[in-house]
Amino acid sequence: MLSVRRRTEVDLSTVVGWIPDAGALYFFTGPRLVWPLTIEQLAAMDADESLTAWMVLDERAQPVGHFDLTVVDRIARYTYALREAGGSWRISEKIVHLINDRVPTVLDFYSI
Repeated sequence: MLSVRRRTEVDLSTVVGWIPDAGALYFFTGPRLVWPLTIEQLAAMDADESLTAWMVLDERAQPVGHFDLTVVDRIARYTYALREAGGSWRISEKIVHLINDRVPTVLDFYSI
């Protein structure tokens, strides 16, 4: 069974080691970080109070994944179902749970 815990300073070198090239870094973070990824870049992300970083641990409590959560607006929560495939974990299902029935949108003039 997988578990999660907050990322700590000790985890930074592990996460850096998982990113093999610029393409993987862009897939991982978009334009937020630059290649080559450094421990300092990841550590600097901790200053952003809207972001929390998490480690995914396997049944032996060994790190097998990493993800960030960013609070933009609380409109939904997400549930992910994971499956093991070829020695790694993949997202097999994503469920969105709306917190309320009002989701902020931009009204298109032509839809009036």
